[in-house]
Order: sequence, then C-alpha cells, then structure tokens
Amino acid sequence: MKETIFSTKSPLGEPIAFYKNIWRGNHSENTLSIVAGLQGDSLEGIYVASKLSKFMLDIERGLEKEYEIIGTVQIFPLVNIRAIENASSSWEFDNLNMDMAFPGNESGDLNERLCDSLLKQTADSTYGIILQTGEKHFHDYPHIKLFESSRQKRKLAEMFDFGIVRAIKNTPPRNLHLASHWEEQEIETIIISAGRSQALDKKYCDFIFEGIKKFMLNAGLVKYKGTIKRENQIKFFKPENEMILVSPSAGIFQAEVNAGDNLKKGQKVGNILEVYTGEFVGEIIAPENGLLISILHHPFVHEKETIGVILTDNRNLLGWPFF
Repeated sequence: MKETIFSTKSPLGEPIAFYKNIWRGNHSENTLSIVAGLQGDSLEGIYVASKLSKFMLDIERGLEKEYEIIGTVQIFPLVNIRAIENASSSWEFDNLNMDMAFPGNESGDLNERLCDSLLKQTADSTYGIILQTGEKHFHDYPHIKLFESSRQKRKLAEMFDFGIVRAIKNTPPRNLHLASHWEEQEIETIIISAGRSQALDKKYCDFIFEGIKKFMLNAGLVKYKGTIKRENQIKFFKPENEMILVSPSAGIFQAEVNAGDNLKKGQKVGNILEVYTGEFVGEIIAPENGLLISILHHPFVHEKETIGVILTDNRNLLGWPFF
C-alpha cells in the first residue's frame, strides 16, 4: 500500500523519502491521484489525505464491507516534506513555492526533483485532485476550483456533491502549477480549497472527505452496495461573478462576517481602525448580494488591499449544467 517513490540522503546522512499510498482494483483502468501538502502549512489537505487513506485501508482489510475498490487510487499525503517539518509554506533553504515549481527538474534541487517525481508518478491518471487552503492570510469557504467552465468539467465537479464550484481566471503563472500540467496531459483536474494556512477545521475536513468519497463512488473507482444520496444544490460561478472587496484605508481590519456567509447588498463586512489611535477610519460594505467565498484573516491591511471575494448571484445558475 505504502510505496517509496523518491529517496535521497540529506547532508547529515539521514534519508529523505517521498511516499504514496496506492490501492489497485481489478475491474477498472481508471486512476485517481490525490495530492496534498504541496505547501507545508496546508494542514487540512494533509489531514483529509490521511483520513482518505484510512478509509481505503479499511476497505482493503474488509472493515468497510459495503465498499469494494474497483479502480486505482493513489494518495500523496505529504509532498513538501521539509516545509511541513518547519511548519511553513515553503522550505526555508530554497524558499520555493512548490505549487509553482512544475514541471520540476530531475537534475535540480530537492524540491525540483520532488516536483518532477510527482508529475511522473501521476502521468497516467484519469482524474487528479489537489487539496489546498486559501491564499496566504486568507480563509476560504470549502469549494471546488476549475481552470475551465466546460460542460464536461461541470459534470465532473457535480460528482462531489460539494455545493460551490468556481471557475478561476487563466493567468500566466498558471503554467507553473501542477494542475496546469495535469490538464495538458488530459487528466481531469479538480482543485479543492478550504480553510487557512496553519489551521485545521475538522468540519471542513469531514465535508471534503465525504465529497471525495462520493466522487470515487460516482466515478466508479469504488463500489458501494447502498444508495448514493445527493445532499447539496450545486452552484457554479464564472470569473465574472466575482467581486473583489478592497480596504478603503490602511489600518487594522476587523471583520464582522465569516467565510461562507451569504451577504446582502449594503451589509457591513468590517471596519478599519487606525493602528496608533484605534480610531475608525473606514468600513467595507458588500456591493451586491452574494457568497463570501474568501476573507482576509490577517488584521493589518494596506490601503486598497484585497480583503475578500464575493461570488455574486447569476441568472445563468438556474440552467447549470446545461449551458
């Protein structure tokens, strides 16, 4: 089940190893790769990967008698090994963001070789899931990210019964992401974002675990004797549905709402206080109705700095996924 896919010696002689957990069914050619820990402080993804590994182990051992492994499922719970040891987003030695270091280099530094190894290990995948948290200093409500909004991708996302699906803008740095290289290899790619760095929200983790489990059942990777229940109404948001909230002044940001809140137009999002005097210097107001998908959790802000993202309502949602 546990396989070593990369190993090298550290300067002090201790080995550095990179592992995956893999289960091979006998009835399907489809393969799912799940990747967590590209950044060392994305703890929720690591926890979910661990929880999924336990679930697969229990099936293999006959402890989950209603389930059967059909396809191949491989889980990479810890990628950025040194960063995880340091409890930081990146390894301090090279300060390389592994989420923007692909395709890697088999003759490069440690993290470049890890990226190269990961990409090669997942090259034959049918599906790929990347687990991550919100951007640095931001708290994300659990949602699925897609690089494109085709009908096929939306149907894929629907298998998770996740609720919120968000198509993200195509930007130049995208070419450095693992997800981009998976897409180039025609791997059906999903990014799941939830929570914030250096924190673990068990409710979020349980929600993501159940979503990925439903995906494995719907995709035919795992067989279930019972009935798969759909519990969430799927809402799909295009890039043009996003509204960026910015701070009108520099100072201390005091939020009055949380990620996942449904905001009303005119609702107060938070106040800005002057650092030295504590006086009120500005407020942030929701410009439209919508879901607060991401919000800044760091208290200090610059003038015109982003403090949140609202996904606004759209009439086209009523036709999803048939448009």
